[in-house]
Formats: sequence, structure tokens, C-alpha cells
Amino acid sequence: MPKDREEQFEHLVAEALANNPMQDAVAKSVGQWAKQHEHAREKFNDLELARRRAGFIRWRAIESLDKYLIEFESNFQKKGGKVIWAPTAADALKEIETILQKHGNGKVVKSKSSACEEVGLNEFLTAKKTEVLETDLGAYIQQRRGQKPFHPVTPAMHQTREQAAAAMPANWKLPQRAQATEIAEAFAKNIHQEFAEAGVGITGANFLISETGSITLVENEGNAALVSLLPKTLIVLAGIDKITCHLNDLDTLLPMLSAYGTGEILTAYNSILGGPAKPNQDGPNEIYVILLDNGRSNLLANTRHRQAAHCIRCGACHHVCPVFKQIGGHSYDSAYNGPIGQVTMPWLQGFKENKHLPYASTACGACTTVCPVKIDLHELIVSTRNEMNEAGMAGLQEKYMWGTWKKMMLKRKRMNQSNAIKGFMFKTAFRKGWGQQRVFPGLAERSFNEMWKDQFGEGGEEG
Repeated sequence: MPKDREEQFEHLVAEALANNPMQDAVAKSVGQWAKQHEHAREKFNDLELARRRAGFIRWRAIESLDKYLIEFESNFQKKGGKVIWAPTAADALKEIETILQKHGNGKVVKSKSSACEEVGLNEFLTAKKTEVLETDLGAYIQQRRGQKPFHPVTPAMHQTREQAAAAMPANWKLPQRAQATEIAEAFAKNIHQEFAEAGVGITGANFLISETGSITLVENEGNAALVSLLPKTLIVLAGIDKITCHLNDLDTLLPMLSAYGTGEILTAYNSILGGPAKPNQDGPNEIYVILLDNGRSNLLANTRHRQAAHCIRCGACHHVCPVFKQIGGHSYDSAYNGPIGQVTMPWLQGFKENKHLPYASTACGACTTVCPVKIDLHELIVSTRNEMNEAGMAGLQEKYMWGTWKKMMLKRKRMNQSNAIKGFMFKTAFRKGWGQQRVFPGLAERSFNEMWKDQFGEGGEEG
């Protein structure tokens, strides 16, 4: 059994690299996204201007987050909503339990939410004997299979139609080779009644608008709208980084989120919740917004790395990451995976527990190129590695190897030592991390310096 999260990661990576069906399904999904995304990009008159504007909107909110959080709380409470501050995941779960004891009936419906995954909500509710139902089709498939979401936007992107059909309840009587539309129709038909029967609905939030005290939900299936309207009590669990300043910010943020998230011009359902229902209106009688910190203050305190909090959770960086496409989302064993997870999880949950994540990257820059809010992701990945090294996270072997490399580079005589010695040191330092599935690169038999001397002599120059 793996001893720690780093060994667990290596174990999961080895399994993923041997899982050809998973890689094929991911490649197909990424290919479909790329075509749709290219079409959506063409709808922008000036895409780079839109990206800069979206980046500025997020920068403005994060740089004055303390101000806008208080403004959101004040405006939301004026509409009859309740705001709860949760410094940690444990605090958030405790508050949710209290609300369920007051308003719940043993059944919860919820929409897809990364924040809920972050705090382990489903596991917590199940342990408390509360029935919880995922109402997003992809999240429901993952729940039925006993798996975590694979991707922040498309939780079951690695599943084939056959696997999705097999995950559905037997009494739905879906054929083994059911089409995607058949699966979706059966799902919608069979869970519809669940919305009205649940005592409490739980959602995340795409954005919290401080100016109006409103909650924005973005989706394609309509399930989040039903979760937020039919149960009599609604809980919204959202990270403090979800704040945006003005209602007009959505003019830029919503098209960017849809274009980069699913490759659409605009998602099918865009809801703005202003507070509990008034008399003779549909909607919940109570709405609780739980503002989750859970380590975000650690990220925000670092002026270099706080731009990672600008993320709008579109998942585009996953689609272009060569590492994600090979090892998949589950290998990270993290609530936030892919490039954005590599630069946030170490700050949210600690360097020691997540020291392996920033190294699961080629730092090729594809993630930065595709980010709709222009986060310098590959630079942050390298910077996080540096922060970890400065915090003493580097192992003894790594320190020894880099110390040896430095000594060799400072003296020509040492640099000219036999490549056999260099090759031995190279393998000793990096063979394990390279993995058994790839052919380990070797050094040339003779160095360039040695070949130069043979041709031109000591100190010789080409005439």
C-alpha cells in the first residue's frame, strides 16, 4: 500500500498510463471540445481584448476581496438571505449539518460543485445517514460508480456510453449500447420527482455578485435551477474567491466561461438568484450562502500566487495539458486537478501533502495560452516548485544531485568527465520519477566538447 500521497500519486499514474480505454475516451472528449471551442472563439470580435477584460474583472475582485465580500454579505442579507463564514472545511460541514437538522427531511439534492468535493460533502452526508443525490448527469454517473469527478466541467468525460449505461439503475432497463440521448432522457425522467421530495437543495456558485447580493449559476441541464427552486431550503457553498464586483461583469464572464468550458457561445441555463422567495413566488423559503475560506487566505496572502484565485473553473487548462490527457483527472487524487489544481492545492491543503503536484507538469505553457482570464499557470507551477524548495520540501537525493550538478558546472574539468559517470548520476536521480512506462533517455557516448577537441584540437577554432 502507498505510504503517502506522493506514492499514491505514482501508483495512480501507473494505473492510468496502462488504461488505454480511458485515454481514448479522454482524447475523444478533448477533440470534441477543441472543435467546439474553435467555433466559439470565432464569435468574438477581439478575443484577446475579451480575455484581458475578463482578467481585469477577476483581478479587481480579488485585489479588493475584503471589501466586496462584506458588500455581498450586506446586500444579500437585505434580500432576506443568510450568510455564514466558514474558515475551514470542518466549519462548513458543521454549519451544513446544523441547517439539515433544522430544515432537512433526510434527503438532499445537489448540483455539481467543486467546493462540495473540496470539503467531502457527499461522504459527510452519507455518514450522517442523509440521502444525497447528484442531479448533474456526469456527476450522477460518477456517484453511481463510486468515483470522484474526473474533470471540473465534464465529470464523466472518461466514461464510454457503455460504461455510463451500465452505471444506471437496472430498473431503468437501458440497453447496453444506449445512445447518449437515451441515457440523458432516462436520467431526466427518473430523477424529476426527487427535486420536489428533497427537503434541502445544495449548490455551488459560479459567481457571487457583490453589487446586487446575487448568486449566479451556469449550467446546461437545468438541474441546478431545479435544485435552487423546488426544495424549501437552499444551501449555496462557495469559495470566497467566487466574488465578482458588478452585475455587468457577467457580460464578459459568462461568454468566456461557456466558450472555454464547453465550447459554446452561451450555456443553456444562466440563473441569477436574488434571495428567498417572496409571498406568492416560487423558490426556497430560506437561502444560506456559506462562504468558504479553507486555505484560500494562504493563497491570497502571496502576492505572486494570488492570481490563481482569478480562475473561473472552465477546465480549459485540463483539455490542453499533455499530462492530464495521459494520466487523467483521478491520478491527482485532488479536489482540484489539472494545472489549476497544481498551483492551488499546495496552498489550500499544505505543501507537504501536495508536494508532488507541481511536478506533474511539463511547464509547456499550453495552460497559460488557453486560460480565458490570462493566469500565468506555467509560471506559477515553476514558482510553486521554488516555494516548496525554499520551504525545505526537496528530498535529500534531489538536494545532493543539484549540488553535484552545480559543482560540475562551475569547473570545465569536471564537466568533461566521462558521460558514463554522468549517465549513472542521471539515472540515479531521475529514473524513478520518469516511470516504468517510458523509455529512459540516455546521454551521448561522447560530449560535444570531446568531439570538438578531436576535430580542432585543444583551443582550436574552425577555420
